[in-house]
Parts: sequence; C-alpha cells; structure tokens
Amino acid sequence: YYISKDSCIVADPYEEIKCCLKEYLIPMDSKKICQDLSHIPQKKIMQILGMNSEFINNGKSAYFFVDLVHFSEEDLKNISDLIDTEVGIKKFISGNELIDIIHIKYPYIIDNNASISSLGMRDAIKYHLGNRFSFNGNIISSQSNDIYMANVFENFARDHDSFSLAELNLLATEMNSTIYFEEIYNICLRINQEQFVSKERACFRVQETDA
Repeated sequence: YYISKDSCIVADPYEEIKCCLKEYLIPMDSKKICQDLSHIPQKKIMQILGMNSEFINNGKSAYFFVDLVHFSEEDLKNISDLIDTEVGIKKFISGNELIDIIHIKYPYIIDNNASISSLGMRDAIKYHLGNRFSFNGNIISSQSNDIYMANVFENFARDHDSFSLAELNLLATEMNSTIYFEEIYNICLRINQEQFVSKERACFRVQETDA
C-alpha cells in the first residue's frame, strides 16, 4: 500500500492521524484532516476516526484526540459522583443534562475546554468512565441496568396516564432525540392530534362508533 525510501520505514495511518490531531490543539474538521494527510485515502481516514473511541467527534464533522479534554483525577471523580447521584434518583441521565450540571457545579471544567462541544465532552467522559457506567447514545446509566433511548420514551408513557404531543416534544428536546412513537403506541392510544392516554384509560363510545 505504500512505497518508502528505506525498508525499515513502516507506515501507520492511525499514528499519523493521532499526531495530526494532537498538533492541531482544537477540534479539526475532517476535510482538513484529509487535506493534511492527503497521502492516506479519505475512506481509510474516516474509518479510523469512526472505529477508535479516542478519536472523538465534536459535531459538524470535527474530531479531536481525547487528550485535548483536560480532566484531573478529581474532575473525573466529581463527574462520576454526579452520574451516580442522578442514576440513583431516576436510573439514568442524558448527556445534555450531565453537561448542564457540570456547567453549574464545576464551570471551570467547561471553561478549560471552551472548544469542546457538549457532544465532544460527553464522549470524552464516556472514554474515561465507560468502564464504570453504561453509555448508550445520549443515555448514561449503571452498567447493571442498560437503558436505551427507546426505554426512556417507553417509561415516560408507562408513568403517565395522559400526556400531550408537546410533552413528548419537550422530552425529545431534553434528550436530544427523536420521539420513539412505536414504543409509545405499544402502551398508549393517541385519541386526537395532541393527546395520548394509556390503554387502560381509553373509553370507547360503543353506540357512537356503531352509528
């Protein structure tokens, strides 16, 4: 796949991408990565970026090496305690909620990493704490109780006898997700454009329906 001047030279695309990102000091656009490493096929670069968790997507096709986020041992302990508390209360926490709490309780962490997006920060935390908590997309839970986004909407429907589409949209916004209608329809009935009720509360008007 490559030609070198000396037989002892070994080409390592992974290491070249790593060095490129570490030298850039801020999240780097994937087009810029491919431009700077034009001798490596673009498809190969994107494959390596996607397959290695230490290469973190900052959103809008920008990537950084995990070391760019500055976490002390104390920072990681504090973040871990925050997750423990929230998971203990409601079994999970979304990445958005976690970043918001960090912003309030430990604003210096956010300030020290001003170029890192909420998505990038969440996945950097996942890299460091993935052996302690379960990270499924934007949902963080205990390792013994994997929770997925579909479960969040299913549980919401189970816990509410009646709710509106506006409430679902609010939940989706808070979770940075789409609405999982299939899970909701397994539990509830949509009785008009805006309103949902649990199947147990549904009241069918037999005479009017027959008519």
